[in-house]
Amino acid sequence: NYHMPCAFYAPKVMTIHTEMAARHVQTLAGDMPYILAGDWNIKPYSTSYQLLTTGLIDRGDPEYPEPRWGMEWKPTAKPMRSAYAQSEHGEPDFTNYARVRESEPFIDTLDYIFLSDEWKVVDVKKLVKREESGGPFPNLNFHEPSDHVLIAADLKLQ
Repeated sequence: NYHMPCAFYAPKVMTIHTEMAARHVQTLAGDMPYILAGDWNIKPYSTSYQLLTTGLIDRGDPEYPEPRWGMEWKPTAKPMRSAYAQSEHGEPDFTNYARVRESEPFIDTLDYIFLSDEWKVVDVKKLVKREESGGPFPNLNFHEPSDHVLIAADLKLQ
C-alpha cells in the first residue's frame, strides 16, 4: 500500500516518487506476483499514471526530471496494470471528493490498484458516479469521515 505525497505543486518530484515506489515493490517481489495499491494523488490522464502503466515518459514531458549534478534520471520500473482499467468498468468517475471551506470541490480519481501481469481481474467494486455521491466526504452516511471512496478488486492468480 502506498500514499503518494500530495506534491502537485512539484510534478517532477511526483514523477520520481512514482517510479521509485513502483521499482521498490518490483524489487521486493522479485519474480513473485505483486499488487501496489493506494492513494497515489495522480489522475488517470497524468504523466505519472502513464509512467506506471507504460513504464515510459517522454524526455520532452514537462514532468520529466532534468539532470542534476551530472546525474541523469531515467525510469527503470516495469509497467503495471490498473485493476479498474482492466475491468469492464474502466477507471472510476472519482475516488476522491473533497472540499476545503468555501473553495470549489476537488473531484477526481486518485486511488488505484496496480498489478503485475500474473493477476487476472475477475471484478472490481462498482462505485457511484459523482452526481450520486452526496457531495464532499461521500462516506459520511457510513460514519466514515474520509474524502475517498473504498475501491476493491477480486483478483485471480493466473
